[in-house]
Amino acid sequence: MKIYDFFKLYPNRISHSFKTIYFSCLVGGLSHIFFDQWTHEYSNYILYPAYGTNPFWIGDWSVIIPLVVMVLSVYTVILWIKGIQTRKNIKKQQLTN
Repeated sequence: MKIYDFFKLYPNRISHSFKTIYFSCLVGGLSHIFFDQWTHEYSNYILYPAYGTNPFWIGDWSVIIPLVVMVLSVYTVILWIKGIQTRKNIKKQQLTN
């Protein structure tokens, strides 16, 4: 818990069933493969071995995917900081009441 306190992370204590965890991992893995089609020229050996090339590779435009990931990462950090500030304000209000 010290690491969570250091980073001001307050996870909810929720237990999930094995099916839920498995389904979540399955969706994450499939979406990873789905987006790899556009960013890796040589994924044809895995996804399209009979086709010979990757029909979905978009060439130099594949830089869009990492840019979207960076924007979403910055957005996540902004939400994290806002959450910390909100919790601080709530604690302040509770102490003054």
